[in-house]
Amino acid sequence: MRADTLLGRFQRSALLLSLLVVGPFVSHAQQQSPPTPMERLEKAQARVDEGNRRIQDALQMISEGEAMYKSGKAEVKNYEKQLKQREKAHMREAKELLRRAETDDKEERAVVREEMKGVKESFRRDTREIRGSLKGAMKEQRNGEKLMERGKKKLKKAKGFLSSAQAKLKETEKQNREREEKMLSVEGRR
Repeated sequence: MRADTLLGRFQRSALLLSLLVVGPFVSHAQQQSPPTPMERLEKAQARVDEGNRRIQDALQMISEGEAMYKSGKAEVKNYEKQLKQREKAHMREAKELLRRAETDDKEERAVVREEMKGVKESFRRDTREIRGSLKGAMKEQRNGEKLMERGKKKLKKAKGFLSSAQAKLKETEKQNREREEKMLSVEGRR
């Protein structure tokens, strides 16, 4: 039994050793050949297309940011208007109650004080709701500004990427033309 395990270990070691020795040669044989001129041209064109796509994405981001900003700005204006209207209505109600409180009747003043507490609570509740909505609209406006800024940065990077990709495409096209001209001149000599 012991001889079998030693033989098994030896076989495993021999197999591992052969893989280590032969492995680099096999991987070297599997390396790809250099790309053809047409493949280079396709790759360069794909990078130009990617640059155009990145520019479109950045422009889309900017337009979405502008839409968010405009929407938030309109909502802010609307909520500020509602808040002013509510404040004016509250002031009218408070003035009316204060006029009624100037009477000599104690019971009437007590009723007016209770009504004033109700009006104040109603005003706080209404303005809290409006201010919450106003805060949300202001946040939307800020997010729109941030999105526009990110879009502008992304657009700047995309334009740089596109210009380098276009330069690489022109260079590849030039190399292909030179290669073709060289091949035609060699064939013409024959």
